[in-house]
Amino acid sequence: MAQSTQEVEKQVIEQAMRQATGTSSGKMRVQRKHVEAVRQKLSKAKPQAIKASAIWGWLSEEALAGRHLLRDTTTWSNAWMSTEEMQTRIDEAAIDRLEGAAKETAAARLNRRQCTNTVQIWLSENEEKCGGVQVLRSQKLVQLRAAKQGMMKPRGGTKALYATLSLLTHSGKLVLEEDPGSGGVRGKRTDWLATATVWMRTAEWLTEEETEGFAQQAQEAQSSARSSIVEVMHTILDMGEGWGGIRRAVEAMEEGVRSVGVDRRGFTALGKDLEQIISRICVDFAEPTKAQNLLRKIAAKGGRALHTYLMAWLSPECTLFSQANWMNVTRGCAHGAAALDPRNISASTPERQAEEADLVQEAKKALVAQLQALAEEPGMMFALEQPRHSALWDLPEVTSIIEGQPTWTKHEVDQCAYGRGEQKPSVVMTNYPWQPTGLTGTGKCIQGKCGGTSGNQPGDRRHTNRVVQASKRWNGGVADGTTSEQRGGLSVQAKKNEVEGDLVRELVRAAIAEQTRRQAAPLRGIRKRRRTEVANDCGTRPE
Repeated sequence: MAQSTQEVEKQVIEQAMRQATGTSSGKMRVQRKHVEAVRQKLSKAKPQAIKASAIWGWLSEEALAGRHLLRDTTTWSNAWMSTEEMQTRIDEAAIDRLEGAAKETAAARLNRRQCTNTVQIWLSENEEKCGGVQVLRSQKLVQLRAAKQGMMKPRGGTKALYATLSLLTHSGKLVLEEDPGSGGVRGKRTDWLATATVWMRTAEWLTEEETEGFAQQAQEAQSSARSSIVEVMHTILDMGEGWGGIRRAVEAMEEGVRSVGVDRRGFTALGKDLEQIISRICVDFAEPTKAQNLLRKIAAKGGRALHTYLMAWLSPECTLFSQANWMNVTRGCAHGAAALDPRNISASTPERQAEEADLVQEAKKALVAQLQALAEEPGMMFALEQPRHSALWDLPEVTSIIEGQPTWTKHEVDQCAYGRGEQKPSVVMTNYPWQPTGLTGTGKCIQGKCGGTSGNQPGDRRHTNRVVQASKRWNGGVADGTTSEQRGGLSVQAKKNEVEGDLVRELVRAAIAEQTRRQAAPLRGIRKRRRTEVANDCGTRPE
C-alpha cells in the first residue's frame, strides 16, 4: 500500500533529525539547535519544502509518546517545551494541513483554547486563590492586560482578552471585581459581556448555536458571583501588605472599606486557611523612582488616581529594627543594629553579616521612599504603626523627614486596649486628627479594662498572653500555647506582627470622619459667602 504524503513527510523529518543529532537508531535527544538545523534544511527540500509547523508537530508527537527526548543544552532536563506547548504545536501542524473555511475555524478554536489556558495559568501565579469562583481584582486586570499584550495581539488584541474573560465568567470559573473601564474610567462598560460575545461569533470562537443566550448566561453568572462582594465606599493603600492583616481588619467594617495591597514582586504568603496572598500591586519600595514619587507610581500601576484613596497604611519592616534582636547576639542570628554587636559578629559568618547589612539598607531605602512621598502629598492621610521601642523611630533618615512635617503626630498606644491578649506597646504616627480610645478610653493599658487583664483578680497586672515567639511555621499545631485555629490560620510570626483589628478600624473610621469634614468644608465656605452677600444686600450683619 502506498504511503500517504503525511507519512512520507514524517519519515523525511525523522531522517533529517537523526542526522542533526548524530543518532543512527533508538531514542534521540533533541535540542533547540537541532530543530533549527532541520527547519533550515527542509525549508529548501525538493520536490516540496516542509513547513516548520510540520517539524514542530512531529517532534511534539514523538516527545509526548516518549519515543524521543527533549534535552536542554545546559540542564539536560525535559524543560524546554511544556506539555501544553507540545499539544499546541501538534494542533498547529494539523491546522496547517487544512484548507479554506475548515482551516479558519480550526485556527479560531485553537486561539480560543490558547488564550483561555494562558490566562488561567497567569491567574494561578499572579492572583489569589479564594476557593470557588476566582475573583480578578481590578488592579490585577490592568497587570494581566499588560503582561499578555504580546500574546493577545495576533489573536485579536484586547478584544481577545475580554473574550477570554467572558468565557471564564460564563463557565463560572472567574468573575471580574469591577466591570472594565473605557477611556480611563473604570466600571463603566456594563455591556462588556455582550460586546465580547459579538466579537467571539465574528472571530469564530463561538458557533451560532453557542452564541444564542451566551451573553445573558454570562451576565447571570457574573451577578451571582458578585453578590458576595461588599460594595466599596472607601479604599486604602496597604503599603507592605505581607500576610494581609490590615485587609482582614477593614473587611469587617460596615462602612464598606477595601484595602489595595502593595508589596514587592514575588512575595507570596501561603497557609492552609489563608491559601495564597498576592498583593494587588507589586512594587519594590526600595527601587528608585524617576519622574514620580512612590505613591504616584503605585497609583499609576494600579490604574487609579491617588486622590481617590481614603488613606495609606504603612507597614515597614519591623524585624530588623526590633529591640528583641539583642536577645540573639550570642547566637549570631541578630538583625539590624544588634547584628553589629561583637558577640553577634564572632558567632556569625562574613556572608551573613553582609546579607544583614544589605537587608538593613534596603529597608531604610524603602521606608525613606514612603515617607518622602507622603511629605510630597500632604493631602494623603496615612497611619504608620511600629513597636514603641523600635529603633526605626531613631533612624536619622527617618527623624530628619518627620521633623519637617508639623502635621505628623506620634500616638503611644497599647494594643491590649483594643482587645489583644498581650500588651504590645506601639506607636502610631498619623497626619490627621485621631484620639486613641479602645476599650479603656485612652488607648493605653488599664488593669481590669484591657483585653489582657479584664478577667484578672484585683492587683493582678499579668496579661493573658505574652508576645508569641517568632516562628516561620504555617499551621504547625501547638506552638507557644496557641494552635493554628486560635491564630486564625496565621503562623506564629504573622500573628505576633499583626496589628489588632479594632485599632486598625478605629484609625480608619477617624480617617473617614476627617474625609467627610474636608469634603464639607468647601460647601460651608460657599454657604457662608452666600449669607454675607444676602446680608450686604439687606444692609444687615450676617449671623
